Amino acid sequence: MDEPIVDVDSGEVRSCQGQGTLRAMAIGSCIVVVLFDPSARAAVMLHVMLPGKAPASPRGSETNYAEDALLAGRQLLARAGGSLAAAQVCLVGGADILGDQGPAIGDMNAASLRGLLRPWPCRIAAEDVGGTLRRSVEFNVESGRLHRSLGDGPLELLWRHRGTGDVPVGI
Repeated sequence: MDEPIVDVDSGEVRSCQGQGTLRAMAIGSCIVVVLFDPSARAAVMLHVMLPGKAPASPRGSETNYAEDALLAGRQLLARAGGSLAAAQVCLVGGADILGDQGPAIGDMNAASLRGLLRPWPCRIAAEDVGGTLRRSVEFNVESGRLHRSLGDGPLELLWRHRGTGDVPVGI
């Protein structure tokens, strides 16, 4: 039987445990965050669109924002049997695809997420942020491997959990 693929669209937070692949496509200035607890084989993927915390209204799009998405991801990881203390984090995206001359939203997203994650007990294991090319990512929960593509390029291994017997890539 084929492993399930769970697509994570902009502003969504989704989880997967045991087998399966979390996937996000066409990541521009957004940043995808993967929280992975290897001992529980539980992972959460967040597709963050905006820095900071959601305004009080309108309701329903809170997980578009970094702080709210991380809190939702933390809860989903716990529900999937994972521990934040054991989690490893990967950040992918944050491109300045429009080449704007002002502060790029991707840079602001990355800074917001790094700041929010700093007091958490998990560690950032890999990052691939910035630049000008969109990305796509796939994280296989069973193997602990994160692949990403740049622009129209092929998926390439960005990071893999050390417990698989392999050495992390791109750190």
